Amino acid sequence: MGLDMYLKKRTYTFNGKLKDIDFKSFKNISYIVEDAGYWRGSWHIHNWIVENIQDGVDNCAEYLFDQDDMATLLDLVNRVLSDHKLAPELLSTGDYENADPYDKHYFETLQETKMILENAISEVNEFYYYSSW
Repeated sequence: MGLDMYLKKRTYTFNGKLKDIDFKSFKNISYIVEDAGYWRGSWHIHNWIVENIQDGVDNCAEYLFDQDDMATLLDLVNRVLSDHKLAPELLSTGDYENADPYDKHYFETLQETKMILENAISEVNEFYYYSSW
């Protein structure tokens, strides 16, 4: 069993309509949920979210991940990608016993996170993060 992490995008409908799609038989739909990002075992990203968005509570609940938070994390990701020595200071893996700090997976995940966040920041939808063990 490992750490799975999800970023979900909510797009709200207006009177059952979304981007010219008419949900006539689904009039009670208030929003659509889409996958916006997925990580596996990315302890550094999870640790940052737990500490900065979840108020230090690692409970696998769903948390709003707003554009300001995404921009802050993206800035940190870019700084660590530019200078790998900053990794322990800016995006620590935390005290998770399964974490392999600052290995190849760590930096590959930063590249993936950069793409996920750049795509999400450009949208006006709501995003939510949750994890499962």
